[in-house]
Amino acid sequence: MRTFDNNPNKSVGQLSYDIYYQYLTYYANFFMKQQGNYNPYVVDDFNKDIIKNLFYWINRSTQGEYDFNKGIMLCGKIGCGKTLLMRAFLEVLMAASGYFIQSFQASLLHVHYQKFGIDSLKSCPIFIDELGREQLEIYVNGVRIRPIEDLIAMRYEYNPVTFYTSNFKIETLSQGYDDNGKKIGYGAYIGDRIKEKTNIIIMPGGSRRV
Repeated sequence: MRTFDNNPNKSVGQLSYDIYYQYLTYYANFFMKQQGNYNPYVVDDFNKDIIKNLFYWINRSTQGEYDFNKGIMLCGKIGCGKTLLMRAFLEVLMAASGYFIQSFQASLLHVHYQKFGIDSLKSCPIFIDELGREQLEIYVNGVRIRPIEDLIAMRYEYNPVTFYTSNFKIETLSQGYDDNGKKIGYGAYIGDRIKEKTNIIIMPGGSRRV
């Protein structure tokens, strides 16, 4: 079974593609129905290769294109299906591994910090949705923090697996300040750490919400 300790990517044993695909599409359809969408989940040229490579990743197979020692980051346009696919994939991963992966909206991470402290996330597997859409700097209990930067910097030495989705390319997220001194991204330092620790996958296609 896969565990998510300091070495986060241990084998879950061989999961067949048929079972993986069956459960992935089941969860995708389940989440769609929760949102009031009763159309079937569509696997097409925009997502089929990603779905197949995520299967290889979960089985730690060298047939895939993704490094199974790194986490996963899905980037793409608004509505392209990246969050839905990631949520369904993580359900399969949790079922296969027996381990819980905490999920957070990037914009609400500070709420968790207020209740439990940032240290509570230093070594556990997490999924951060909508990376880059949060306030880059906020005050928590009178202390200025940078929710994502501080978290990524802290987790770096512990090496837990991390999953992200984002509407932004890593080049955009890696920017620091604009010409007027306004903070517009995490900076090159954090950007490099994201690239080092995750497979950055561009999900093609436009919005599916039509």
